[in-house]
Amino acid sequence: MPTCRTTLLFILILLCNVHAQTVFRGKVSDKSTGEPISFAGILLKGTTCGGLTDVDGKFYFKCLKLPDSVVIQYIGYERLALPFKIKEEWDIRLTPVKDGFSLDEVVVESGENPAHRIIRAAIKNKYKNDKNNLDAYQYEVYNKIEFDLNNISEKFKSKRAFKPFAFAFNNIDSSNKDEKHFLPMFMIENLSDVYYSKSIGQKQEIVKASKITGLEDQNITQVM
Repeated sequence: MPTCRTTLLFILILLCNVHAQTVFRGKVSDKSTGEPISFAGILLKGTTCGGLTDVDGKFYFKCLKLPDSVVIQYIGYERLALPFKIKEEWDIRLTPVKDGFSLDEVVVESGENPAHRIIRAAIKNKYKNDKNNLDAYQYEVYNKIEFDLNNISEKFKSKRAFKPFAFAFNNIDSSNKDEKHFLPMFMIENLSDVYYSKSIGQKQEIVKASKITGLEDQNITQVM
């Protein structure tokens, strides 16, 4: 008999706790458009209940204690605080925040080309930066000399020196009769360091690298 009483008492307490739970559910939407507001924050003041609306703007909470009030807020909307009332379902509408200010007409005009300022500065400091006014200076220089042929006749193409370059003649574009076509013969490249000293009045150039590309020396004499 005591066991039955204990079990009955436990069931009654459990039922009381379940009955004491307050269900708070509803939907949050935009007051102007009626569109649901996803992930709006809801706080039931005076309790530990609260959370966010789902993607459809809906919410569902169970609280063991009745809240004092309900606070709903979302970025871009006015904060809303409502007294709590027991309802089957809440329909909460948030008001969009009105802009606190408006901008007058703005006119954007093009200004000066930034390159002009650089050019003026270069002209202003032309004398200061003139290398001829320096006591000494040095610089690296790259030179390239290229020898090309144009107005090439069939007789000229048949020379033995040009046989290795037959493919080049075959691929020269001849669609435009008035256009001159150039065939590179050979190219000379030099990389040098140049030094100058005003005290001795001399300039010296030291070649660091040199390269010749194209026909070999023995073939050049055959072309000339």
